[in-house]
Amino acid sequence: MLGIFNSKKEDWLIPNPKNFSARYKMLTQNTFLMGVENKPLEMKTETILQINQRITNDFIETAVTVESIKGDSPNEELQDHLTKTLALSDISKTLLFQRNPSGKFLSIKNKVKLKNDWEKWKNTEIHKLFKEEKEKEKFILNYEKGFEKIDQTIPFSFQNAVLIPALYSFKSYQNNKNSFSPLSLNSKLIADLIITYEMSTTRTEINNIGEAKINLKSRLLNTAEMKRILENLYSNSNNFSTKNYQFGIYLDYVLERETGKILKSMFSLTEIIQEHLRYDLTIELNEI
Repeated sequence: MLGIFNSKKEDWLIPNPKNFSARYKMLTQNTFLMGVENKPLEMKTETILQINQRITNDFIETAVTVESIKGDSPNEELQDHLTKTLALSDISKTLLFQRNPSGKFLSIKNKVKLKNDWEKWKNTEIHKLFKEEKEKEKFILNYEKGFEKIDQTIPFSFQNAVLIPALYSFKSYQNNKNSFSPLSLNSKLIADLIITYEMSTTRTEINNIGEAKINLKSRLLNTAEMKRILENLYSNSNNFSTKNYQFGIYLDYVLERETGKILKSMFSLTEIIQEHLRYDLTIELNEI
């Protein structure tokens, strides 16, 4: 062992992460407002999961295991999507993340197990979810194409941002100077609009009971390009101005500084074109 965990890092938020196990409840809510005349589209899920963190050699291995998941939607048109979302959670119950001492993601360690789980599910369960052969084949193609890029996609999902903090090496005394590498995502409301942003801290605090509290918010990096697309799209609209467009992501953590264990975390994303045309996503994680 190179002793990297024993080096002096007192100014890190989490200087020396340790082993821990904890159970959590994760609540996720998606809401679309698509105009005054339309009913909001809403979907909620509740997930019970276990996080086991182990320090091995000079790596952090974090296993996230889903124990149960349930969901609900008042919208009939979302029932099929909800059913598929819940069914997909049964393909594999555990993801094993390998990270470096700062918490930064390196790789998914149990890809062979994930692949075997998928092959079994594909052969025994997929027919229950898809009635039409064409739809089933399309799903298989997309899933297996996505699996090839699993190290580039799964770790950076919004749910895993809540579960796997990559900020142990953030300086505990700095605000507005700690930031992640730039990220991009597709707009939920506007086709062909790509949003590029970075997350940076607005507050870091170590309290007197050993908790590290961190608040982050997004900063748009491609505002000129976004403005051009929005102006072209809505140049003939009297009901929209580019000044109305809003986008923001907020991410808050409370961590146990001694171990790195999550005590609670909260994620929110909002995209707004106008008052009645918006998308909201919230993810809340609490230890149970």
